[in-house]
Order: sequence, then C-alpha cells, then structure tokens
Amino acid sequence: MKLVFNELSAPSASGTALSRHDGRDLLKGMVEGVRALAWSLRGQGRPPAMELCTVNDFDLYGVQLAAGYTVSNWSNDPKVERDLKVFFGRVTKKIYSVRDLDEAVKDHFFLSEFFLESHDMDCREIEARGLGLASLLDEVAASLPSAACWRSPCIQLRREWLEADEREQNASVTVYNISQSSQAGPIADKMLQELQAVPPDRRGELDNSQLKEKLPHLRLGSEVSDHLRSLPSNVYSTVWGKFIAFDNAVRDWRRNADAIEPLIPGVRSESKPTMEQYGSQREFPDFEGRKAVFKLHVSAGSYRIYYRYPCDKPKVLEVGYVGPHPRTKKYPS
Repeated sequence: MKLVFNELSAPSASGTALSRHDGRDLLKGMVEGVRALAWSLRGQGRPPAMELCTVNDFDLYGVQLAAGYTVSNWSNDPKVERDLKVFFGRVTKKIYSVRDLDEAVKDHFFLSEFFLESHDMDCREIEARGLGLASLLDEVAASLPSAACWRSPCIQLRREWLEADEREQNASVTVYNISQSSQAGPIADKMLQELQAVPPDRRGELDNSQLKEKLPHLRLGSEVSDHLRSLPSNVYSTVWGKFIAFDNAVRDWRRNADAIEPLIPGVRSESKPTMEQYGSQREFPDFEGRKAVFKLHVSAGSYRIYYRYPCDKPKVLEVGYVGPHPRTKKYPS
C-alpha cells in the first residue's frame, strides 16, 4: 500500500509559523494516524506493507515543521516516542516518486491537473499534485494536520486532463486522507466497503483467497466460492448483500467485548425433527474441507445461507453453504 504525502500540508506551504513544540506534535499526529490505519487494516485481515510516495523529488525529510526544525530533526528528537520514530523510519525507508511508478500512471499524472474544490484556506485554484497522485493510484494521502482542511478524512478535488485525442475532460474526485488516528477506523471501513462492491458479472473471478480479502471477518467453507458462482444473478445480489451484513456484524461483535453473538437479523436454527431426518443435508465442507454440521441459517429469497460458530476459534462465524433450501421435516420435497 502506497501513501502519498500531501506537500500542501507542510506549514511552509501556507506560510504558517509554528513553535518547535507545535511542529513536533504536527508530525506526531500524522504518523500516529498512519500507524492507526495500519492497525485497522491489519484488524480486517489485510496487513499492509506501507510505503511513502511523493511527487517528483520532494524532500520529505527537509520539510520545515517549525523554524530550524525539520522532519529529519523530528526523526532524531529524544522527545518523540521511540516506537513512532521506528514506525516512521520503516514507512519512509524507501520513498517513491512519480518516476518510479507504472508508465500508464505517469502518463495520466503528467496529462492531468488537480485542484482543491473547496477549502478552508480559500485556495480553490491551488494545484494539489500529491492529492492528485493519490487519487490516480487509488491510494490514501497522508497530510500534516496543519489546517482544518487537512484534518478531513475525505478531500474533494477537481481533475482536468487531456485524452489521447487531445479532448479536454474534467471530473470531481475524492481522496481518502489520513492526518490523525481518529480517522483510521472510518477510512479502513470505507475502503473495505469499496472492496466489497462486486458486480454480478464479475463474481466468476472470485476465488476463496479473493473472498477472504473482501470478507475479512468471515471464515468461508472450501466450496462457498463455487456456490456463489452457481447462483442466478438476481439471487447473487441478495446473497452478496447478506455476506457483507455478516461481515459487518462479526466486525462489530469482535469490537464489543461484552457481545456473546453477532447481531444477525432473521437467523433460525433447524428443528430437532429436521436434523434427525435430514441432518446429513446440513453437513458441508468447512474452510479446511472437512465435513461439519451447519444448523444456523438465514433466507435469501428461496435460497439459504448456512453458517456456524466453530468451537476452535473465539468470535468466528463460518459460512458453509449457499444454495437452494435443503429438505426439512415440514417441507420434505
């Protein structure tokens, strides 16, 4: 995962004069935010290898946080928490620039201009190259919280660019922006929501590893991806919505130490007579391919999603089957 530094957030870009104490806290806030984002993504099962990227040869370590106090000084400041300095050093071990990126990205970048659409600093027409690069890469911008506009988790830009046929185009784009730790959870959740948006015509591309990435809080049986691919398109959309609701419910369950089970609307368990007569039809492969009994289920139209809470893992919900309703004592055919 690449983070793109927003060069406009440097105090010198706005002419802001800060004390050394305030300059120290400025970078501390951004680094704490980046670290919290890494923790949030890791909690979703998506541990990122974070790398910093800047526009052109921007000298990040030379950024003036206060008079006579640079990012380089901060990195060696005994008043800064050691763990923060170590984390920052790891993220900035190799700083990428535009020239290190894919040729297609470079072409789009150099044929585009990005401007702030609305801004507390009243600088609508100031070009925002770092934020623009973050939008092209579909990555997160990292800003020093030096002004209210840089403390927003989402920043609106206007992009103007030339097509290959030299036609001028423009569009509004949104960039996720991390500048303090309180933004990390909401940004990680929004990124996951976007990742989970799988249109029905793309479901054939989903294997179990991709499903695990998109549904990080669920454990899926070894045949669930096959079940999804076999669903009619109209049913698939309903089932995928249920999966996302499951994933969100388990996420909230894990965050709440007092919760006994996740809040799953419409859940039912098979009756004893049904299990006695048709229990074998509720045995499905678990995530390791071993047969297990799945009694809990929710409806998706005339289809069913069967799941269980495995005994070997705390606060885990495992889905084992998605498909037509198996036989029951009441409805044997």
